[in-house]
Amino acid sequence: MEFIERPLPKPTDESYVEVRLLEALIESRLALEFLSKGLIRNAAGRAFQAWRALVAALLRLELGKLRAMVKADEERGGLNPRQCRGCRQVG
Repeated sequence: MEFIERPLPKPTDESYVEVRLLEALIESRLALEFLSKGLIRNAAGRAFQAWRALVAALLRLELGKLRAMVKADEERGGLNPRQCRGCRQVG
């Protein structure tokens, strides 16, 4: 229980991924428990929290690739709205 009560580490910390994955597992377990009791809205909320924690862990694992993509995009001059379907030009 001591591990759970500590504040969430910064995303730059090595233990961030482990903590977020643990959070995802705990939230998933709670979602299943609530679902078995018929508490649908509570289960949906917990499932969403589990999804958020999982995505946060995955993004942290891929942080280097994301930074490289942003840097490459900035060097090219940014996103061209004509190349992006669904993007709108402002102005």
